[in-house]
Amino acid sequence: MKTCPSCGAVDDSDNLLMNVYLTCRNCFSSVIASKVPPEFRSTDPKRIGNLGSILELIPLKRGVVIHGSIGAGKTRAMWELLKGAWTANTKVFTPGKNSFDHQLAWQYKTENAERWIAEVCDADIVAFDDVTKMRMTERVESELFGVIDHRTTHHLPVIVTVQGDSTSISRAMGDDKSAPLIRRLREFCDLIQVYQSL
Repeated sequence: MKTCPSCGAVDDSDNLLMNVYLTCRNCFSSVIASKVPPEFRSTDPKRIGNLGSILELIPLKRGVVIHGSIGAGKTRAMWELLKGAWTANTKVFTPGKNSFDHQLAWQYKTENAERWIAEVCDADIVAFDDVTKMRMTERVESELFGVIDHRTTHHLPVIVTVQGDSTSISRAMGDDKSAPLIRRLREFCDLIQVYQSL
């Protein structure tokens, strides 16, 4: 018998949602409809070859770095993890229509950056989709490192997707700035390579 952490509903059936996503069907549908982009609301489990092992990480106790080639399903796997960890009471920072670098620039422009960064640092879960595509200005590098450093130090989950592997981060940021970031991600995160089913 399982209890939904969002609404308290008890389910004694063999409910896949309660077993995998840790929430009841009603709460799951409500969260997904309001938070997840339409493209990622449902995923055929056969599309990602190792989706089952990825979902075994729920509930998230550590960070997760999802890496793989173009089209392997990194973003889709990230959203599957987020859907599994999301309840009605979970504060989650996700890539919206703009990535972290664009959102950061907007927050500085509106003079809300300090408050916004604090919210990102303290959210229950933070996800960065394809950090290698961010425009790595000095400010973006500094704030991204600060957020990840805070979250790894305080054992708060972070999900990061990367095209390729850690060398891709080095190329995007430069070795001198990427090395400490990569070290923290390796120490705190499970490294998962996604691949498409044949």
